[in-house]
Amino acid sequence: MTPKAAEEALAEGMADAVLPVLASCDESVFAITQSQAMLLNRMNELQQILDKYTDNPEILPSFKPHTDKLKSTKERLAKLNQRLTTIQHRLDVVGKRLSSNN
Repeated sequence: MTPKAAEEALAEGMADAVLPVLASCDESVFAITQSQAMLLNRMNELQQILDKYTDNPEILPSFKPHTDKLKSTKERLAKLNQRLTTIQHRLDVVGKRLSSNN
């Protein structure tokens, strides 16, 4: 076997081993991304409802800490969604490269 043939065989074997794991990981990241997006939508709905009450100075001041925490959580969730989207894109790129080499 020539060194080039050995290299190609090794690359093909590695791609065969990695592609199923990569596909599984990609599916998991996609599911998490969808779940996080649904959660963010629900949080936005809740925020809109709470804003109606917190904008009124006569409403209990005890709402303010909860709405502030909700806003902070939404910001962190939005950042996480961006990271997950980036990860999913990178997994797609790697999967396409491995598939094209196979």
